[in-house]
Formats: sequence, C-alpha cells, structure tokens
Amino acid sequence: TYNLCMLIIYRDKLADDLLKLGIGNNKSVEVKLPKIKPDLIRDVVRGMSDGDGGFHVTEKNNMRFCIASSTIEILQEIQIILMKECNLDEIKIRFYKNCYSLNYQGNERCKKIFHYLYDNVEEGLYLSRKYNYAKTHFSNLKNNTTCPV
Repeated sequence: TYNLCMLIIYRDKLADDLLKLGIGNNKSVEVKLPKIKPDLIRDVVRGMSDGDGGFHVTEKNNMRFCIASSTIEILQEIQIILMKECNLDEIKIRFYKNCYSLNYQGNERCKKIFHYLYDNVEEGLYLSRKYNYAKTHFSNLKNNTTCPV
C-alpha cells in the first residue's frame, strides 16, 4: 500500500497562477516541465528523480539513472536538458507496463548527471538516501572497491 497525499486549493488566484506555470489538476495525464527560470530547471529534474526515479547500481557494478513518467513528453524535455547540460547522447525512451522510462547507463554518463543534479545544492533540497547511494558508488569506483548492489 502507498500513502496518499492530496493538495486542494480553493483560492482562484493561486490555482490560476499554478496553471500559468504549467501545473494543472491532472498530474498523471498532463505532465510537462513548469515554465520557470532556467536556473531552477535542475531542481525540478532532481525532484522528479527523487520522486519517480534515481540511481541504481547493476550486478556488474555499473550505474543506471532512470526517471519514469506516465507521459513521454516530460521525459523528452528532461532528455534535452540532460543532453545539453551533461553532454549526453539521445537515447530511446522506453514504454513498459503503462509507464515511460528514460534510462541512462554507464558510470561516466551517470556521474555527469549526478554532478548536474547535486553539485552546489544545499543539503535538505534532495533525498539524502538517493544522493548517498550514488555518491557512495562513485567514491567506491574512485577507490577501486565494489559497491554492494
């Protein structure tokens, strides 16, 4: 079972302002990146990673970064950002069991994503368990040790 959280907004002005930012009332169907300042985009991507994705170490000690969504459009937007900010290639966004998934694999690629998402970010603005998991893996690679899967 999952805990459910609901936000109900009764103020018309606040609801209208959120709609102008691209935040609608049907998150699962209308997911797009909000219209915000460019310097805040990585915070949104990190939030999506914290909520619907993250880093994973494979059995072969290789890092994988994944974000999932019910719509392909937001993942396409995120991919464009990661390609630009992390100098990554375009990859295929996969569809499996009613969900789209953007998956980058490889320690070097994922390290670039990790640095983009977390460098110079205040503690408390991310899920520390996801941050620490990836950081430990990259530290172990640097020290030539294996990270437990």
